[in-house]
Amino acid sequence: MLVPVFSLQLNTKVFPRTVSVGKFNGKQSCLVGATAGNKVFIHSPRDVNLQAQQLDGNISLLNVNQVVTSLGCGQLDEQLKRDLLVVGTSTNIVAYDMDRNVDLFFKDNPDGAHAITIGQWGELPERLAIVGGNCSIHGYNKKSEDVLWTVTGDNVSSLALLDFNGDGYNEAQTEIHTILTVEKRQNDSPAHIAVRMKTSNNTIIRVVAIFAEGLFKGECLVIHPAVNHVKESIVVPIIPARDAAVDLHIQVFVGFKSSTLFHIFELARPLPMFSMYMMIENAPDQEPKGFVTFYLNERIPRALAWINHNFLLAEEYAPTAPSLYVTFLAIRDNTRLIIKMQNNGQITIQTDDMELAGNVIQSMGKFLNIDDLQTTGDYPHELEILQKVFAEIEEYQIARQRISSDMAEHSNIIRSFLIRAEDARLIGDISFMKRNYIDLLNLNRDLIHGYKIRCTNHEELMKKLRYLNQMVQKAGNLRIGKYKTIAINQCRAAIKANNAQLLIKTIKTGSV
Repeated sequence: MLVPVFSLQLNTKVFPRTVSVGKFNGKQSCLVGATAGNKVFIHSPRDVNLQAQQLDGNISLLNVNQVVTSLGCGQLDEQLKRDLLVVGTSTNIVAYDMDRNVDLFFKDNPDGAHAITIGQWGELPERLAIVGGNCSIHGYNKKSEDVLWTVTGDNVSSLALLDFNGDGYNEAQTEIHTILTVEKRQNDSPAHIAVRMKTSNNTIIRVVAIFAEGLFKGECLVIHPAVNHVKESIVVPIIPARDAAVDLHIQVFVGFKSSTLFHIFELARPLPMFSMYMMIENAPDQEPKGFVTFYLNERIPRALAWINHNFLLAEEYAPTAPSLYVTFLAIRDNTRLIIKMQNNGQITIQTDDMELAGNVIQSMGKFLNIDDLQTTGDYPHELEILQKVFAEIEEYQIARQRISSDMAEHSNIIRSFLIRAEDARLIGDISFMKRNYIDLLNLNRDLIHGYKIRCTNHEELMKKLRYLNQMVQKAGNLRIGKYKTIAINQCRAAIKANNAQLLIKTIKTGSV
């Protein structure tokens, strides 16, 4: 049978779910509760030195100035060795240190506060004021930081902490686990980067929005599954068009299937520059013929650090071999990229894509703070195409001169036909006039046809010249600093001199 210890007459209304007990001086228990007039009453056998209205029977009133919807008492700051009073309203959370008569913090809480408890949550290291509101639970530490959030299926009406599974931690909170993986082409699915997200409990992911500069049309990708397909996990495919480091800013809308309000988790994940390359086993018999080699005054661990920073790997790459030999598969076109390094600092990059080799060198130079770097290499396939393009440019230029000469000759003939036709008209020789105008019409058709050929020739010539310029830039990117400038200038000089062999030699060696 319950025996009352004391009886307290307030002569005012006490709101439900707003009564608690706390030791505000660390020793003696006090009874607190919300009452009318936006006030909190405190009953204690002794005066706790409140800056509040004093009533009879060891009762004090604390003005809150807002309608109190919940309150809780507990040791939020373990260093104080006493309880604090946390008061919740429809829009705010206020933590009071009753013993020192000060506010610990004042925090906006737009989800409302229908229930409050104070304690340890899960594996979080600090004690929290845990507030239940509109379909959500927030946890605030002593600095008023919102370090905990989880969703509920309905408005929270009460809270209690319990080690439900006996693991030594009170349950449980929602987290978003994110993993980025490299996926090869499979059936109708193109090669892509898979952003895999999963909640830590039975909540579902309703919407995912990813923002990244230059990665999507409109700078944003939104995934909104159908209602019957939503679940606790989702996979978002990303296909970068070029090799560039990008920061992914992710917003994940999380709730329950019946929820109309969702909490937004904001995550940030870096996408490394060479994320579209998958590490595979080495195959010496399938090495690319193109290569570039150079020497660095660096140790192999520094090169490994660059690889781990710039490639999307499932785990950190840390081989134990005395030299470095690693192979990547470019999932866009299934070509290979091989990086080798010897103990003497010699690095060899093998790939048939000169642009990729240049990107690797520039990235490595930036990571390792290299000011100047000279390299040598050979790209048989691309240089063979370059030689053909050089010959085609010469042919286009010859054809252009011939077409221009023909057009000038046709212009003189047209002038002659016009004079003859006009003379025939003046003397009344209509038959001769018609014959000259017919010849003029045919010649004009030939002239138009020649002009179209000239335009086509010009467009093709411009394409070839742009290709030459791209090759010059690729050759420059194989070097760093002053050697890059030297290589570009000498390549342009070779083009100006119409010397294909000199251009190829410069691309290979970086100098004449």
